[in-house]
Amino acid sequence: MIEHLIGSQITHHKTVARWRAVHCMICGADFAYEQTVQGSGGALNLFHITYHTSTKTAENKAVRDLNKKLQCMDHSPIPCPSCASYQPEMCKEAASQIGTKRAMRVFCGLMLGMFVGQILFMYLILSNPEFLSKYTWSIFLGMFVMLSPIFLLPILPRFLAPGDINSHAYKTARMAEKPGNILYRNEFENRLRRMSPEMRQELGTTARWS
Repeated sequence: MIEHLIGSQITHHKTVARWRAVHCMICGADFAYEQTVQGSGGALNLFHITYHTSTKTAENKAVRDLNKKLQCMDHSPIPCPSCASYQPEMCKEAASQIGTKRAMRVFCGLMLGMFVGQILFMYLILSNPEFLSKYTWSIFLGMFVMLSPIFLLPILPRFLAPGDINSHAYKTARMAEKPGNILYRNEFENRLRRMSPEMRQELGTTARWS
């Protein structure tokens, strides 16, 4: 209520797409992929009377944040469309993402087991009133074990991340990670040639092969 009286927060987002060039160090293929970058900015619409000024401030902050991210943006972990391998600078992030996905699956499985265990626990208590007093310590230990996934979640991705993301064992997983916005070099250059200079500038390509 107090925040509403003081004013409202105005948030602005600015998103651009940049095509990044990659030369595969494993098979030698040249390809480009589209990377989306978003900048965000906010400002307070003080007492609801500075809307236009605050909106402009939020937009300027979003542009500055976007330019800052564009200057230091790293490659997204995109596998090569030819050999499905990640480049050396992408391997750590790709392995981390796979570790996170595995951790979430394990966590969901453990939470499901916890839910089933809780139902069983309630059934035992309701069907046998002496169960609670007879197995007090066992119950507390079981509750701790059931709650342990919550404490393990922050460290699970590190242990579940693959050691060698480019090994043959993970090729199927790498193929599944390939997005649709990947073009081989000749396909990308053909697309650029068909564009007008204005459209090419709007595309904002940073794809350059050495």
